Amino acid sequence: MPLAMSGVIPSCHRRTERHILTENAIHRARDNPTIEAFMINRCVKLIASLSAMLFLAGCAVRNIDESATLSPEAKDGIMVVSVSHDDEGGRGLYASFSLDDDGQLVSLKEVVPGIAGGSEFEEVYGELYAVRLAAGTHKITRWSLHSRQGIHVSPAQAPEPLLFTIRPGRVTYIGNLHMLVGMGENIFGMDVLGTGHAIVQDMHQRDLAVFDANYPNLAGKAEIELLPLGPWPSFHGSMNRRIDPPPPVYIPPSIR
Repeated sequence: MPLAMSGVIPSCHRRTERHILTENAIHRARDNPTIEAFMINRCVKLIASLSAMLFLAGCAVRNIDESATLSPEAKDGIMVVSVSHDDEGGRGLYASFSLDDDGQLVSLKEVVPGIAGGSEFEEVYGELYAVRLAAGTHKITRWSLHSRQGIHVSPAQAPEPLLFTIRPGRVTYIGNLHMLVGMGENIFGMDVLGTGHAIVQDMHQRDLAVFDANYPNLAGKAEIELLPLGPWPSFHGSMNRRIDPPPPVYIPPSIR
């Protein structure tokens, strides 16, 4: 007997009590501008968070697989670099360095929007990168420091790019891109990001120990060809500091 004739409604078509309550809530929102505005505000925040996550995912630099190998006859090579920031800033900050103008090397990756993952180092917060690149000249072009409270620091003028060479069939360690962090206080006495500055360091003993552990097929194969060491740019350069306004929060009126 057909389901319609038997009086039985398929489970996928049943209007449960929860469905009815949801439909009633939607109708109330349509009829009440206050509720409708609140729902729109929530949707805008969700869309903004998802957009930010997709943007960062599109710009993120991808590490090689843990089982990766590299043939001496290969036409590409592997860059190894670490990116870090002072522990004073905690997990609420992240430094970002641009690779070839279209990829981002960050000191702490987000596992979900607004929540940072773990650090690969103990004394600072940071990530180790092992990235397959075409043979030839590449560059680190700019940097910025970001607080998850919406404060951003960057050089007022773009610094001279840091150039390095990737040789085919070889693993090249170029150094540690580290961000010095200066914290301050807001009018409420809370710690906030004050300033920052990038420096290039030689941390090959620490970094290559992590690399050898993470990529056993390439252990011991990294060659050291460092970027120019020291502050980048010089400490005399001026900085830009931008504060994003907080997103609007709708507070519904009290119900009498």
